[in-house]
Amino acid sequence: MSRCVECEDEDGTGTPVTFESPTSPTSRCIGCGEASEFCGCTLVAGENVEITGTGVSTDPFVIAVPGGGAGPAGPQGPAGPAGPAGPAGADGAAGPQGIQGDPGPTGPAGADGADGAPGPEGPAGADGAQGPAGPAGADSTVPGPAGPAGPAGPAGAGSAAIANVHTPGRFYTPVHVNPTALSNASFFRDYIYSMPLSFNKDTPITQLGVNVDGAQGATGVLGIYSPGPNGMPQNLVVQTAALALVSSQATMGAVSTTLPPGMYWISLLIYGGTANPTLKAVPPTSSLTILGQLNSDNAASAGTVIRQAASGATTLPSVYPTTGFSTFDNSMPRVLYKVD
Repeated sequence: MSRCVECEDEDGTGTPVTFESPTSPTSRCIGCGEASEFCGCTLVAGENVEITGTGVSTDPFVIAVPGGGAGPAGPQGPAGPAGPAGPAGADGAAGPQGIQGDPGPTGPAGADGADGAPGPEGPAGADGAQGPAGPAGADSTVPGPAGPAGPAGPAGAGSAAIANVHTPGRFYTPVHVNPTALSNASFFRDYIYSMPLSFNKDTPITQLGVNVDGAQGATGVLGIYSPGPNGMPQNLVVQTAALALVSSQATMGAVSTTLPPGMYWISLLIYGGTANPTLKAVPPTSSLTILGQLNSDNAASAGTVIRQAASGATTLPSVYPTTGFSTFDNSMPRVLYKVD
């Protein structure tokens, strides 16, 4: 091992003292700190140390240390601190399935589900047995509506058969009067006068009217009724508009109906004016007793017309009144109907 002869310094590693840079003019001794050309330290060669050069600035010392052999291994140092954890490894393969365990206990029942849609309707059941008949109701005092007219019977002999031979465009009177035996008669206002007539075939009626002598400013309405169960007028079939009666001529009003075979009533309502009008009339002695005689031996008492009170009326009622009328055995107004 090399030592400086002045300061006896030793580097402690087996490397002899040397200049910092032996080849530099400004190299310094690491022992005394002087530049190499002024260093007074004496260097001696030792083991494994080779010194060359004269030490002057142009030929400085060169110290070579080839190096010695490897020294013995030093003792093992303490363990260093643990390094950081490495990244997680990949998942291993799934292990084999284990044996099935015992079934667990049954869970509680779930809530009821919503009701399903209704199924299709089943077939109707058979009709049940008819129940017992109820008690009979009380008899009604109001007449029911008239039923449809029955078929016409064969024409009889005499005037009835002749009256149903109608020529279109002509005017006719009820079959039971003698149209040539006419007189003048006064008829009360605010009354309905109704006379029977009959047909044995379908008959189209286009006009209704009355022969007037003295109108007195009165108004008339004419119509036709079908009969009720008792044969008296009941349901209005057709009527004219209000007709201002005209003196000394027939006052006619338009209608439109076709009457099936059967019995009917032609009616005249009189109202208004300054006095009772005078109409052409047929006396009882010149009419057939279709409504019956009031006496067995008096032809003048033949029933020819029904008179019905109608105070304040300006049209014929749709249903003929069942009270307040009477069979009138005096002259009847000469009413007309036109067939087309």
